[in-house]
Amino acid sequence: MPNRSERPNDEPVAGAFAMLDILGFKERLVSMALPELRDKVVGALVTSAAAAHIIVSGDRERAARWGRTELAALDWAYFSDSIVLWLPSGAADARLTMTSMIYACEILVAQAMWLNLPLRGAIAYGECAFSHDPIYYVGKPIIEAYRTEQAQEWAGVAVCESAAAHVHPSEGRVVKWRVPMKASRSRSVGVGPRARMHAAVDCIRDAIAPPPAVIEKEMMVVDWPWACQPTPNWNACFLNSTDASVVRKRTYTATFFEKRRKIGPARGGSVFGPEQDATRWRELYEGSRAARE
Repeated sequence: MPNRSERPNDEPVAGAFAMLDILGFKERLVSMALPELRDKVVGALVTSAAAAHIIVSGDRERAARWGRTELAALDWAYFSDSIVLWLPSGAADARLTMTSMIYACEILVAQAMWLNLPLRGAIAYGECAFSHDPIYYVGKPIIEAYRTEQAQEWAGVAVCESAAAHVHPSEGRVVKWRVPMKASRSRSVGVGPRARMHAAVDCIRDAIAPPPAVIEKEMMVVDWPWACQPTPNWNACFLNSTDASVVRKRTYTATFFEKRRKIGPARGGSVFGPEQDATRWRELYEGSRAARE
């Protein structure tokens, strides 16, 4: 379900693109009846995105009063277990666009955690084309964001290289972090005796020295814990799962949250503080939910 802004444009334009997935969506799909899934998961996330959109739009309106009218509106769309955000730069500086996108992702991830819906995502920057009728998004940043999102082994939002290049040096809503990424090992491919021999060598190598479950890669990430009030219920977020992969994701996510809350934020010029963000979001969320009901 798209957010239809004032820009029904399908011309390629540079901007920030974010893709976020709900971790554990398949398990929720199996364990919940469709009406319950619609209300507790889909409805909650859609309402959260709308609330984040309103908060970020508040920044846009204030900027317009200061004479900064080049800021574009935030577009978003939800489908299945994914939500995408798109913010074209237009006449705005790319760094200003990234500041708004980072802010939107921070609010969305933090408050989805409050709803026990862990999100994993990535932000990329570049030229995209999009349309509301028919609905489509296409561009290299979409591929970059998708691949980076899928590679992570936690709940959080990484900033891709294309986007990191446009983050303002004083941006206080991001931090450098060693992000857990799915480990991969190159494999021999081909047919014939030589290929079978190499495949056997690969199997022996894995038996002697199994590949690690994850590798840690230093990346810029959205510092969402400071917009998250109170501490998330980790068991509820990760469905009390004992699966090794899920436990790993939960551990990395909780560790990031706890360490960032102890270290403290380096905000610098924020319009809202974390508690104000959370309070404003909940007011908007409860009002939107009441309207739906």
